[in-house]
Amino acid sequence: MHLIEYTILTGFLFVIFGGLFLSGNLSVKSKFVSFPRSRLLSYILMTIGTCWFLLGHVMQLGEADFGDYKHIITMLSICILVSAFFFTKDFLAVRALSIITLLYSREVLDSAFFARTQCSSSFSFSCVCYDSSCFVSRCLSLQDERFFLVYIRSRKTK
Repeated sequence: MHLIEYTILTGFLFVIFGGLFLSGNLSVKSKFVSFPRSRLLSYILMTIGTCWFLLGHVMQLGEADFGDYKHIITMLSICILVSAFFFTKDFLAVRALSIITLLYSREVLDSAFFARTQCSSSFSFSCVCYDSSCFVSRCLSLQDERFFLVYIRSRKTK
């Protein structure tokens, strides 16, 4: 997927969940309150997170990236998955959702790596324009030649 598709998907998810919370429905509130301690959701989300990690990252490792140890990493991940159900029972669904969110964030960052979009160049241009306008307004308001030297020195120290 491309960066714009991830942006639209993320925005769409925020709109859906925000609409659910703003609806004021009591069943949504009760499910949200019971989410952190839900055993079923913790099983589902932890399994999704572990499978995503194993299939999406571990199985793609090359020799230089510990690819010779794929089986050991896989067995260790499965042991961590099973032991998490026995030793960390509270708020396991929240931890699993955090794992999925971090894996999703990695995918988004990988799609944005070296991606030069019109948005990023226009944002950079707007930052330069804003910085220039702040500089000019300060110079005009103070009307002092020393301000220019102070401004340049302060920019060098940052």
